[in-house]
Amino acid sequence: LLLLGMVSILLIRPEINATAYISGPIFPLWPILFITVACGAISGFHGLVASGTTSKQLAKESHGRAVGYGGMLLEGTLAIFVTIVVIAGVKWGLGAGMGAQTFQTELGKGWIILFSSGYGNIVSSVGIPFITFAVASLIGASMVNQFILTTVDSSVRLSRFIISESLITRLRKRRIFVTLLILIPSWLLAVTNSYESLWRLFGSSNQLIASITMIGVSAFFISKKTNVKFIIIPAVLVLVTTLAALLYLTFRAGGYISQGNFVLAGISMSMFLLGIFVAKEGFDVLRKKKWH
Repeated sequence: LLLLGMVSILLIRPEINATAYISGPIFPLWPILFITVACGAISGFHGLVASGTTSKQLAKESHGRAVGYGGMLLEGTLAIFVTIVVIAGVKWGLGAGMGAQTFQTELGKGWIILFSSGYGNIVSSVGIPFITFAVASLIGASMVNQFILTTVDSSVRLSRFIISESLITRLRKRRIFVTLLILIPSWLLAVTNSYESLWRLFGSSNQLIASITMIGVSAFFISKKTNVKFIIIPAVLVLVTTLAALLYLTFRAGGYISQGNFVLAGISMSMFLLGIFVAKEGFDVLRKKKWH
């Protein structure tokens, strides 16, 4: 489905008429952009996947480069593909063409509708028999839902690994107990729509884990007597940016505290302190190993 969409883009070459820059944004470019663009660039969730599941599924260590690095290239490609679909598959501005389908109107119906409409417009324009706009849109929506379902499945498995490794030995071996320990709170978040509130912290938590992951990877490379500056420099950049974002979103005018959302404010500040603590522990290890 991804290949079909990419080939269609190359054949149709849809025009991007969205404005390059929108003045007067709600948030500043730094640090918010860097906690918004995540999985297609750098992602702590990927660090958890690589250490939690991928490493346990590889037949041998040499497969790690093709699976890990190849997967990251593929998701970067997916990120670019989705960007093109939503800003070129539909037009920018109210009443700007392609019927009533514009970025603004379709986004108002939901981000899945926006993607499926853009995908449907592009793929159906190729002229493949039986691939009408309705069919192509259904394919696009199906692709998004498959991505969501597999991501949620991976999240549950990763949570089970993390929780089980943190429990005492007797409870760690009780898979059903640990699974329910993850699924029941997740179910409650879903049925009460509480996840919508917590989701606002996803970008910050994701990038915070990314910086910590890079610090951990640096320790590994040091043990191999490899120069780690190419990892440490982006790790510090991501760490400082994410910590700044947590402070900004919590204390800005219209932030968590001014909104009276003390739950998010508390979680945000807890993440801030834990991030500093873990980063300090990591850099202390690196300093002792005399990284260069």
